Amino acid sequence: MRHLLLKSALLSAFVLLLFASPLVAQDERPSAVFTVNEASDTVDVTPGDSICADNLGNCTLRAAVTEANFTVSRDTINFVDDLATTITLTRGQLSISNPLTIIGPGARNLTIQRTTVPNSSLFRLFDITASTEIRGVTLKNGNAGIGGAIRASATIFLSEMTITGNQANAGGAVYISDQPVLVDSVIERCLINGNTAKGQGGAVYTSPNTWVIIRSSTLTDNNAQQAGAIANNGWTILINNTVVRNSARFWSQLVNSPGSTFVLVNNIVGLDSGRSSGSVSGSFGSFGGNIITNSRGSSGWNSNDFLQEADPRLGILANNGGPTDSVAPLPDSSAIDRGNSCVVFFSGCDGTSDYTVLFDQRGYQRAFGRVDIGAIELNAGATPSKMVSQPFLSKIRN
Repeated sequence: MRHLLLKSALLSAFVLLLFASPLVAQDERPSAVFTVNEASDTVDVTPGDSICADNLGNCTLRAAVTEANFTVSRDTINFVDDLATTITLTRGQLSISNPLTIIGPGARNLTIQRTTVPNSSLFRLFDITASTEIRGVTLKNGNAGIGGAIRASATIFLSEMTITGNQANAGGAVYISDQPVLVDSVIERCLINGNTAKGQGGAVYTSPNTWVIIRSSTLTDNNAQQAGAIANNGWTILINNTVVRNSARFWSQLVNSPGSTFVLVNNIVGLDSGRSSGSVSGSFGSFGGNIITNSRGSSGWNSNDFLQEADPRLGILANNGGPTDSVAPLPDSSAIDRGNSCVVFFSGCDGTSDYTVLFDQRGYQRAFGRVDIGAIELNAGATPSKMVSQPFLSKIRN
């Protein structure tokens, strides 16, 4: 409970500061919706006029982000229905400096990528310094020093996304920097695969002074020198994820640094690729229901975890339904019906909603009796729910 009380106190201080101190004067117009109708990477012709338009009158993603950065209100960027294509960035990263929501048509339909032209300059896709939500897109081919696809020094909420084929020195896909206000960042129902870090965190790197929740997601085929999947230096919670077939030359798939907190419930971690000292390294907290195929070099597990299960019987990465590909358990998998059912109750596993996860990666409702371990609930209903997320960002949304 100590971290919950600390978060509450910090959030209260932030709210008092927000109302006691006037904001820097920018544009206080009401929130706007910008609809992208052009896939090219052209710039806004008149930044700050509240009109998303390049010199041909088209609204591009870069132009929309530019306009959104001129207001302190939370704007929304969406896409015309027939814009199911690839947006190739050629002019550098997209910087988000004021609250923003980006809603794509689906990760299978729209890809945002760095240019693939040989010898082009290297840059990440998004640099985020204000509360941001992104859903329903694929992010690809970013390449930067930290955070191949995303570097965030503010609260982020990533949902129904594929983040693939990005590179960095740390945080091959996502790098979460120190947060000025400690409120949960959330990654849910995402596929993070095929990313590379030359140093730590093939998929995700979290800095000190961060709180991150990752749930109902698949992290696979990422690689790094250390921590093939996640390098944690803050406070990270994993709930019902499938973290498999990642590789690290040293220090495992999940690495918890000394003095940091890494809590797991109902995750599959292992089936390591390449050289690795084990699937996990460091001291962890657990609410049980975790399958760890190689727990050597770690501590903190409880009697309801399943350690040293060499083969939990999983399928390959495939389209198993829903917005992103996933790794599903086979019918004889040891992940079926062995999870801690505390995750399907709003009181969660520790009396808070932080550990509540009602839907699997596909959006199918989890069983309320015997929950499966991992991102996929094998025997869930055949129709995905429309209730696809629990908006933790509402705690500080503008």
